[in-house]
Amino acid sequence: MLFNSFKHLFRIKVQKMVACYKQYDTIPPAPDTVELLQHTLKTVKTRAFVFWWVINGNGFVYHLKPLFMNGRHFSFDEQILFGLEPKTETPNYEIALLCIVTAGTYITYIVSNITSLLIITAGYSEARALTLGGELRHLWDDAEQYYKENFDDQYKEGTDPKADKEINKYIRKRLRRIAQSHSININLVINLDDIFREAIAVEFLLLSLSLIADLLADLRHTYIIMPFPLMQVGMDCFTGQRLMNAGIEFENAIYDSKWENFDSNNRMMVLLILQMAQKNLTLSAGGVVVLGFASLMSLFKKIYSAYTTLQSTMK
Repeated sequence: MLFNSFKHLFRIKVQKMVACYKQYDTIPPAPDTVELLQHTLKTVKTRAFVFWWVINGNGFVYHLKPLFMNGRHFSFDEQILFGLEPKTETPNYEIALLCIVTAGTYITYIVSNITSLLIITAGYSEARALTLGGELRHLWDDAEQYYKENFDDQYKEGTDPKADKEINKYIRKRLRRIAQSHSININLVINLDDIFREAIAVEFLLLSLSLIADLLADLRHTYIIMPFPLMQVGMDCFTGQRLMNAGIEFENAIYDSKWENFDSNNRMMVLLILQMAQKNLTLSAGGVVVLGFASLMSLFKKIYSAYTTLQSTMK
């Protein structure tokens, strides 16, 4: 529901963001990194697919629960719809059941689709960062292979100054393309975070409260709805962590690019790319908490602390 409201509020920004990602996709990766890009995107697609089915499947199972109980029951009997009392008599029961099923289905469907958009867009930036890192790691070898195929197939490293000039010319062209591509990727991630950060912050607050309420209400009665908030919070942090890891992987690839073999101009360009890479690719909750495994563990600790405090007070 919250994500849906933000989607409509920022629908123009979302449309522009998706258009920018589609435009970025027209820039082809290096030929030797195409397989890596496809493999990573396939993993991202699987991630979004699993999340979609778990969230919607959880809602489906939740609504089926009354069918396996004797008598007239709701998925959560303590749930009350005002104005429909007594809730187990006709037609109050049928109306209440229809309202609950409709609302639950709408919520799970909207959440699964909007979060899948976040997973896919952030996953595409993750894939691009990984492929650019792979390109950097093979850059020197590709340059030597290029010279052998186009100038001298007997070339050996360090034996011909003219060869070094041609090789560095090839490297310079590739470095410019890598720098441009990574700059676009950084701007896309910043735009993505700008659109979703407030929604994620409020979402974390509401899901934290729901987890605390579920624990206080006794897991024997609320276990069936636990996968929804856990999966939602966990996937957001997992998506942020994977994006962060891709940025770190790109930075490490710069050091592995055999930059010491480059000429002074190319080394300066490598330094520029390194400075860009040190601006991590991250998603955040409200621009305050960076989404990742550390923030997920911190959130769980706070939830458990609040639960134990409230439980001891209630007793």
